[in-house]
Amino acid sequence: MKKLILTLFLVSSIFISNSVNAQFSVVAGLNLANVYDSDADFDVDPTIRPGIRIGAAASTDLTDQIKLTSAAVYSVKGFVYEVFTTDNAGNPTGTIDAVQSLNYLEVPVDLS
Repeated sequence: MKKLILTLFLVSSIFISNSVNAQFSVVAGLNLANVYDSDADFDVDPTIRPGIRIGAAASTDLTDQIKLTSAAVYSVKGFVYEVFTTDNAGNPTGTIDAVQSLNYLEVPVDLS
């Protein structure tokens, strides 16, 4: 699957870079990710984890009605949560903070 995605990206990038009317742009943004679990046996308090999204994109018109756009975007996603711990009697004993960070390289190839 990785080879297929990389091949699609490379072919579309070469095609776009050889095009006379190619347009290049920067992609940037903010990810606000979170997770919820209603089936947990313990009390979890999730909070939003901000992450970045940055990359480059290129597009070209194949015909008057068809446009090819390809990009490579680095994206950080994940979540932060706090687990409230208790002893065997059910008395609160403290909290555990956990951070899950997921790093992605997204390679969208759009034909529109």
